[in-house]
Amino acid sequence: MYTSSESNNIKLFIHIRDFLEIFMLIIIMLRMSSMYLVINPFYDSQINELCYNWLVNILGSLIVLSIILEKIKCSLLQIVVAGISYIYFFDYSNMVNYNTSEFNKEFVKIFFLMFFYFVINNKRPMFEIVWKRYSTIVLVMASVSLFFYFFGEIVHVIPHMDLKYYNYNSWLPGSNYFYLYFVNYSQNRPFLGINVVRNIGMFMEAPGFALPLSFALWWELFGCENIKKHRVSVIVITMLTTFSMKAYLMLVLLVFLYFWKNCKQMGWEYFREIIGYTFIGIVALLVLYIVFIDHKVFFKMGSIAWRMQDTIAAFLTWLDYPIWGCGYSNQKEMFAHFLDPAHAGYTAGLFNVMAYGGVLMLGFYLISLLGYFNVSKNNKWRAFVFVVMFVTFLFMTSMQFRYFTIFILAEGLAMLASPYMSDNKKTTKYKRLKYKVKGSVCI
Repeated sequence: MYTSSESNNIKLFIHIRDFLEIFMLIIIMLRMSSMYLVINPFYDSQINELCYNWLVNILGSLIVLSIILEKIKCSLLQIVVAGISYIYFFDYSNMVNYNTSEFNKEFVKIFFLMFFYFVINNKRPMFEIVWKRYSTIVLVMASVSLFFYFFGEIVHVIPHMDLKYYNYNSWLPGSNYFYLYFVNYSQNRPFLGINVVRNIGMFMEAPGFALPLSFALWWELFGCENIKKHRVSVIVITMLTTFSMKAYLMLVLLVFLYFWKNCKQMGWEYFREIIGYTFIGIVALLVLYIVFIDHKVFFKMGSIAWRMQDTIAAFLTWLDYPIWGCGYSNQKEMFAHFLDPAHAGYTAGLFNVMAYGGVLMLGFYLISLLGYFNVSKNNKWRAFVFVVMFVTFLFMTSMQFRYFTIFILAEGLAMLASPYMSDNKKTTKYKRLKYKVKGSVCI
């Protein structure tokens, strides 16, 4: 047992760690193409570098705090996984020898800090802790965005403030509400003679907002023991107000998989076929719309065509460098394969992984994702839906080297090496333990 003084110190360390973990998740979100990265005065103050320094310092502090609070005991498997990962990164840097310093700084350093943090905390139910907090942060963001979206952009009760943001090598006009909610005029779309305002939250584009909303909805539907309808409702309504095809596709996919999984439980087993055919019908209608109605936009180099061009260019680049890839973010090699370089978007994340890192980097990504099945032995659906959603976003979005992706890879590989980082039984046990300190917080 701890003395009163020791108990107070431990409680303080735990609260500091909880705060830093939340701050870490917020910084990871900020680096997901948020408006804070491109508006004045943040853009001029090099906020990207500032976020990097914050993240490194926070991860370092979290590792030190965890060493103080946890009994560190690394298994042979954890050491082997870390060693193999290091050898792969070392060989990749030497074999490709392109943009090595940037790769080591932005990817390798962040990856190992996150990996070691998860490994050190393998006695805590880190999977549940992290994603519950992530979902709560997104829920707050969604609530704030809905408030300003309806009362600011729809009802016009709250006045907005103008701003300039940097994109496409120029300063563009936009507006904001107390720097908590942003409006990107280029994102608005005409529909039946009405200018539809898209809810972008704190992000540059509506599809960028769709990503955190989708992962939060995944947790609320598949991660929680008991679904809280008010949380799901806020997230779903926010996804609908983005008017983003990515958000709608993910919403349909997650709701479909949720009902498919729970049909038998709900006594709706005979509806499975109906749900399946409905889902197939929706996908077929979307394809028909693109082919027969939106084909003019497609062939005039619209958004869909740009992404097809990105995919083809990335695939052709991978064929040139199939094993090791052409190098970390080596856009020069990919640029040569674009049919229309003026519309290069580099949006094909999954094929970018292959182009920049070859089959070896793709294998590294896939092996890391296997860890989510290891941590969800009693909930295969949770892991399956998570992996499907992540790979789908990776295919549609240029997120292959973002901090959010590195975070998912580091967590997955740590869970692959740490089978104990798992599930509800452990969460309950951890809540009872609480370091034997009254009033401490674990989640």
